[in-house]
Amino acid sequence: MRDIYCVLESVIIVSEQIIEKGLKIEAIKSNMFTQSFVTKLLTSISTPNLHVPSYNFKTRGAVYKIYEQISFQKTDLLDKLDRSLFVSCVLSSIENEADPRNLLVVFDLM
Repeated sequence: MRDIYCVLESVIIVSEQIIEKGLKIEAIKSNMFTQSFVTKLLTSISTPNLHVPSYNFKTRGAVYKIYEQISFQKTDLLDKLDRSLFVSCVLSSIENEADPRNLLVVFDLM
């Protein structure tokens, strides 16, 4: 996530490979998605590690999709997080969001 040219691809890999595919396989889901892993995953795609508002709309949208995936997977992901951390990460990332494509996802998150 530190290389600005690879952020979009990294976020897509997290979304598609780790979250989507990982949650479909029971052995991976039970062993990999621990509280520390989910917290590290969330903080790696959030401020201060990744200042989401400073990236283009595609990158911001991909991060919002991950937040959405986390909120939809209540028992597997969201319950393993400190709720105040999740809310803080989401609120700091949607700061000054004005792109209509991303606002649709942001409104669903709210």
